Amino acid sequence: MSELSTKQHKRDSNKLFSRLRFRWGDAVVILCVLVASVCLGGMYIYKAHQTEDSLRVLITQDGAVLMNRSLSSFETPENLTITTEHGTLTVYLSSSEVYISSSDCDDQICVHQGSLSQAGDGAVCLPNRVVVEIISDDEATEKSVDMVAR
Repeated sequence: MSELSTKQHKRDSNKLFSRLRFRWGDAVVILCVLVASVCLGGMYIYKAHQTEDSLRVLITQDGAVLMNRSLSSFETPENLTITTEHGTLTVYLSSSEVYISSSDCDDQICVHQGSLSQAGDGAVCLPNRVVVEIISDDEATEKSVDMVAR
């Protein structure tokens, strides 16, 4: 009796595995998952190696650069007041964060943007035409094209 049940079990398991064959679509899915994990891992490693020494504060007004300075150079916190023909705003600058602390614009969206501390963070005050960005040293020196639109 046990020999018969063993044969029956083998037949049932063979039927199960015959339905679970590796197909071309499976390879595509596995390849996509591997590529996505390598890309995410690469971005994580890139961000982890980006030190505070490589971050810069870039402040522009109407496209003109007002400040391009290393974030680590702010040993003591500073307040920078920018007066334009459209109004006045104050930017708080420290070695760990940058933010627009006050502005005389009506909507105050720039003030509510919060603190900027990582490369790619930014705040814009449209009425005063001021842009505050945190960029990496690579972005400051390369001036490469991010995207081309036609």
